[in-house]
Amino acid sequence: MQQVKSTHHTVNTNILRLIKEQESETEGYIIAVQDDVFYSFRCRACRTHEETVMHLLSACPRYASTLYTDRHNMALQVLYYHLRHQYKIDEESIQVVDPEGVITNDRCNMYWNFSFSTTTQLPHNKPNLVILDSLEKKMYVI
Repeated sequence: MQQVKSTHHTVNTNILRLIKEQESETEGYIIAVQDDVFYSFRCRACRTHEETVMHLLSACPRYASTLYTDRHNMALQVLYYHLRHQYKIDEESIQVVDPEGVITNDRCNMYWNFSFSTTTQLPHNKPNLVILDSLEKKMYVI
């Protein structure tokens, strides 16, 4: 049985042969990456870093401006809809397809991805979610 050396692991050639025999090349590649079998291939999206699960989920510059932001917003929407219900903006806990930019009622003002003007120029002036609680006289920035 031959052994092939990669930069991080010794990979059994039988495993590589099984991966190559998969019906789909991508399916075999995904299985190998998930099983931490090898790290020696360049990322197919950015072509600069090694394609690992960690790189694909959180570090690939090609996905940073689109997929990561979309995933982040979907996770934050769960909190957003819960807070809408808590502040009596919605009578029932129903998820709206797209969050509204600004919502107000007698209890709060809620801002979703709203750009705020500041006296000092800030590189990041668009918080994900801001709640101005009128009853408690508090502001929550998320």
